[in-house]
Amino acid sequence: SRSSTNGWRENSVAEAKSVRGKFLRRLDGSDSVFLDLYASEANSGVPGGVVGKVGEGDARVAKFNNAGAKNESLVYGLRGGLFRALENSTVFESDLSMVRRETNYFAPFYERADSVNSYGLPGGPVRTSSNAWEISLTPRLKSDLGKWGSLVMGYDLNKASQSGDNAYGAVSQSIIQANQGM
Repeated sequence: SRSSTNGWRENSVAEAKSVRGKFLRRLDGSDSVFLDLYASEANSGVPGGVVGKVGEGDARVAKFNNAGAKNESLVYGLRGGLFRALENSTVFESDLSMVRRETNYFAPFYERADSVNSYGLPGGPVRTSSNAWEISLTPRLKSDLGKWGSLVMGYDLNKASQSGDNAYGAVSQSIIQANQGM
């Protein structure tokens, strides 16, 4: 699927795209396996707040330090699983999923010399990135106990990691290095 808008305000364009595929295979009796693949991408401008007194100024104009600023994200992964009847009232199920996420925020204003604040310090990073991944495994047994209800025994195993970084432009780099005595 795909959706997009040019937005009402300056720098408020947005676009989102996604794709998903699913495979299901029935095995003997009620046994089955499945695989689900997916990916999505989203990009959007960041117009910032409206500058000026309430009711005055041009509400469509992007805030000066948000001109050209944007967010980008990418998510993709897969999920697979198995459903297997062991006895007439007990089944084994297991899911395995893996996902990866990448996000970036770009702020080109901080490449400019006028982004330095009144203390002579850089205003912020030109790019901020975050990357993450996650893997999950969830095997379980389900038993129907009749009038007593049901029993589910299993284990959820999850491992994840996230990292991030900032990139500073040439103006900020020169200030940072000067303050470090380089």
